[in-house]
Amino acid sequence: MIEIKRKDDCCGCAACSNVCPMHCIAMRPDEEGFLYPEVDGSMCTECGLCEEVCPVPRANVPSGRNSTDAYAAFSTDDNIRHCSSSGGVFFHLAQAVLRDGGTVFGAAFDGDFRSVIHTAVNTENNLPVLIGAKYVQSRVNDSYRRVEELLKQNKSVLFAGCPCQISGLYSYLRRNYDTLYTVDFVCHGVPSEAVWKEYKKLRERKAGAGVSDVSFRDKRFGWKRYSVLFEFNNGKRYVKRASDDLFMNGFLRNITLRPSCYRCAFKGISGTGDITLGDFWGAEHILCEPDDNMGLSLVSVHNDRGEQLLNKTGNALVLKKTSIDQVVGYNSSILRSAVCPGERASFFEVFQNCGAEKALNAYCRQKPMNRIRHGVQNIINSFGR
Repeated sequence: MIEIKRKDDCCGCAACSNVCPMHCIAMRPDEEGFLYPEVDGSMCTECGLCEEVCPVPRANVPSGRNSTDAYAAFSTDDNIRHCSSSGGVFFHLAQAVLRDGGTVFGAAFDGDFRSVIHTAVNTENNLPVLIGAKYVQSRVNDSYRRVEELLKQNKSVLFAGCPCQISGLYSYLRRNYDTLYTVDFVCHGVPSEAVWKEYKKLRERKAGAGVSDVSFRDKRFGWKRYSVLFEFNNGKRYVKRASDDLFMNGFLRNITLRPSCYRCAFKGISGTGDITLGDFWGAEHILCEPDDNMGLSLVSVHNDRGEQLLNKTGNALVLKKTSIDQVVGYNSSILRSAVCPGERASFFEVFQNCGAEKALNAYCRQKPMNRIRHGVQNIINSFGR
C-alpha cells in the first residue's frame, strides 16, 4: 500500500491510482490544493503495484537517452504562433499524429475554468483546447489507462505533460510501444489548483461575470512581455503584465508551487519525453539575429522517435539547429528546481485562514521599486531589439 511520508516525495502523477487493479486509490486534494493518493484500505489487496510504478524513486536512473539535437523553432502560420505560448511547435507535432489517425492527450481547462484536466483529442478542430500554457497542475485522472488501451490496439498516441507526468506514464506502462510519442516541457513548477480556483473567483467578482476564456501567455504586448488575459461573459476583459498579476507573480516567485517542485527529481537536459519543448530565451545572443518577439520555441530531441515525430511536421516549422548547452544558460529551469521561498508556509497559512485575496495581496504583489526596475529593464531591452 502506497504511503506518502513526505509530501515532497509525491509529484501527483497519478500512476499509482491508474495502476491499482482494485481501483481503491483516489487522488485527493490536501489543504494546499495539491492531489495526493488516498487508499481505501478495506479494498486493498497489498499487491504492491502502486509502489512499483511510482516514478520518483527511479527518476535519477539513467535512461540511456542523449539530448544531442536542439533547435530554435517557430510555426510558419502566424495565427498558430500568436495563439501559442512560444513558437507554436506543439500544435504541429499534435497535428501530425492526428493526421495519422492517432490521439493526442494534453492539458485543457474544464468547462468553467476551475481545473486543468488531461484531455484526449481526436480531431484538429478540437486541438486548440490543448494549446497554450496552463499554470495549474493538471489532473491526469484515468489518462494512463486510456493511453494503454489505444496502444494495445496499435493506435498512435501523443502524450504531452510535465516531465513527472511523462515519467509516470512510462512507469505505469512498464513496456515500450512503437506507436507512443511523448512530449514534456521545461517546467518551472506547478501551482496550487485551490489558489487558482479562488483567484478565478476573485477576478469574476471584480468583473461581475463568469469567465469565458483565460490565457496565461497573451502576446498582445509581445512574447517577451506576455500578459495574463481574462475574458468575461459580460464582455469585460482583464489584461495585466505577468509580473503585475497576483496569481502569476505568486507562480514566478515560487510561492504557490507543489512541495515536490522544490526538489524535482526530473530535471536534466535528457528530459523524460521523446521531445522537450520550452521558451527559447536568449535567442538574440545565441542565434545572433533579430528576434521578432512573436514567440520562439526550444525543441530538444532525445531519441529517434522524437526525431521521427519532428520530421512528420514537414514544412510547417522553421528550424534552426543550435546547442542545448548554450540554451541552458538562459533557461535555468532545464537543470534546476525552483527555490522554496521562506514565506511559502506563511502564504498558505493566510490562504487557508483568510482566503486567497488577502494571501495574494500580502505575498504576491510586486513592490513599487521592483516595478520601477522592471520598467527600466524593459526600456533597455527594447533598444537591444
